[in-house]
Amino acid sequence: MPAHFGSRDTRLGYLAVVASAILFSAKSVFIKMCYAYGIGAMPLMALRMGFSLPLFLITANLPAWMGKAGAQAPLTRKDFFTLFGLGLLGYYLASAFDMLGLQYVSAGMERMVLYVYPSLVVLLSAWIFRQRVQRSMVLPLVLSYAGIALSFSTEASGGNSAEIAKGGALILLSALCYALFLIGHGRMVARIGPQRMSAYCMAASGVAVSVQFLISGRVKDMIQPLPVYGLALLIAVFSTVLPVYLFSYGMRAVGPGRTAVVSSVGPVSTYVLAAYLVREKVGWAQISGLILVLLGSLALGLKNSSKKVVLVANAVKV
Repeated sequence: MPAHFGSRDTRLGYLAVVASAILFSAKSVFIKMCYAYGIGAMPLMALRMGFSLPLFLITANLPAWMGKAGAQAPLTRKDFFTLFGLGLLGYYLASAFDMLGLQYVSAGMERMVLYVYPSLVVLLSAWIFRQRVQRSMVLPLVLSYAGIALSFSTEASGGNSAEIAKGGALILLSALCYALFLIGHGRMVARIGPQRMSAYCMAASGVAVSVQFLISGRVKDMIQPLPVYGLALLIAVFSTVLPVYLFSYGMRAVGPGRTAVVSSVGPVSTYVLAAYLVREKVGWAQISGLILVLLGSLALGLKNSSKKVVLVANAVKV
């Protein structure tokens, strides 16, 4: 048995990363199941935020309630504005584009497109910070986008190509928002901690969703069949809150590089769950595209894992 599997904490860390990746990836399948009842993307997003926000706020404030607040850095007014902006970008806009896109594309396709966010982080970082893209990154980038092109062309040939193109564009916008969120996320999470970061960013998203509903006057859309509330609760607890802490524990135990490899089980599990729960068809073209995307994203994730550019904020995927 390899040495890095030796300790109990390390083995638990690997299990935590696997569980986190599978639970995160199950979100898109649960959303597809909700859409079968006729709920729209924004009401479902509001339900997800409504169920998950109290849990995030409770866990974020536990240290203060237990008399351990001294270990936490105090938040300044600038911090609150920064967290609000990051929350709008990484949780509200990314989630909104993701859920809207899922109305047009399969759960497997959605997860595949989202999984190119490491390449977007690399490209955006090069553009924002005026850095050259290293030659070693070119092949992983080509693999990632070739995989998406292969899967997209296959899915488009079997359905409404215009709608699938629209859905793919929305999912790509979600990945772009999340990549920008990651770039602005690193310094803040290192100072205030991932739990408070998640809680306050989620709170910002909750405020945005509430304002949107008040302006639109469509509060009645929150009245849904009982199974929708149950599925929304599953999304909030098992595909939003719980994976955050499983991922955080796992990455501390096994390190970002190995976490990048192990968490690649997520997109694979999406295809399996989608095939069994919502009867999505998976062909060789989709599998081949997925392999290309995984190879490209893993190469980029491992390349940047020492800097934690890609994986440090991976705990709350849209």
